Amino acid sequence: MPDINYKNKISKDALSILDFSIDLSDLLQTTEVVQTSSWTVPSGLTAVTNTHGDSITTVWLSGGILNTTYELINTVLTNSTPQRTFVNRLYIPIVKK
Repeated sequence: MPDINYKNKISKDALSILDFSIDLSDLLQTTEVVQTSSWTVPSGLTAVTNTHGDSITTVWLSGGILNTTYELINTVLTNSTPQRTFVNRLYIPIVKK
């Protein structure tokens, strides 16, 4: 896992249930929208639900182990022809808040 400075980065308390989103609007073409979005969530975290709109993809997470950083992978397919795929990673540290 890369060495990341988490100052001003996202984090989560193990007891919280929070949403984390990725906005793809700067990457999509004028008429292109998110068609599907899937999240790979590692063991220790639970994906409560996930949703997407035309340009934003969201996952709701619960759980986590204190002082552990989790790598989430979001795979997005668009409606373009040929279809484009975006793979994004979020690193979520579990902290005491």
